[in-house]
Amino acid sequence: MFKKVFFKAAQKFHAQSDIDFDVDSKNKNFLGHFCRYWNQDPAFEVMENISLQKGLMVFGSCGTGKTSSFRIIQNLSKHYQVRELWFPAISGLFQDRFQITFRNGRYNDRLFRKSKNHP
Repeated sequence: MFKKVFFKAAQKFHAQSDIDFDVDSKNKNFLGHFCRYWNQDPAFEVMENISLQKGLMVFGSCGTGKTSSFRIIQNLSKHYQVRELWFPAISGLFQDRFQITFRNGRYNDRLFRKSKNHP
């Protein structure tokens, strides 16, 4: 069910940007895992040997839909008022200066300065 809702939202999201939303060999695997994670599907744990209770780290080549997929999840969270899907968004531009952690049920963010130890 979640996968269908996600793909419908993805088509709408990409249509607003005048971009075609295609599932192809570059993003099919990622989108499948991504939807299983957000759906809290136990198959995610079996397939990847990773706990659903952990965070999600996403990386990959440009153009595979990573950023837009997270934006779509945020849009779904707002539209359906599902707080469990909401998360603070950070992008690669800020990763060197901004760190977000989740502790004791609250998000904590802190800026840190570049130093010799942190490029």
